[in-house]
Parts: sequence; C-alpha cells; structure tokens
Amino acid sequence: MFIANNLDLNQFENFPEISIYINTACPGLMLDSDKIINLEQVEEILNQKK
Repeated sequence: MFIANNLDLNQFENFPEISIYINTACPGLMLDSDKIINLEQVEEILNQKK
C-alpha cells in the first residue's frame, strides 16, 4: 500500500515487480499511466468473472 498526497509517476519504475496499481483516490490518475486502474474497474472485472 502506498499513501501519498502527491505522486511522481516516474517513481513507479522503482517497483518493477508491481505490474499494476489500484487507485482508490482520484479517478483521473488512471489517465496518467497505463499501470493505474481505478478500484471500480477491479470490482467490474471481478463481477464479470462470476
């Protein structure tokens, strides 16, 4: 879990073992990186697999 007020998306490269980040805050973050998805998307994916 990462908690921050400001994100430097370049810092994601310091964690190559993480392939995707789940955002629970600002939905617009998803537009900044293809490694970020919003929590709502996770819920949709899980519901589709039922």
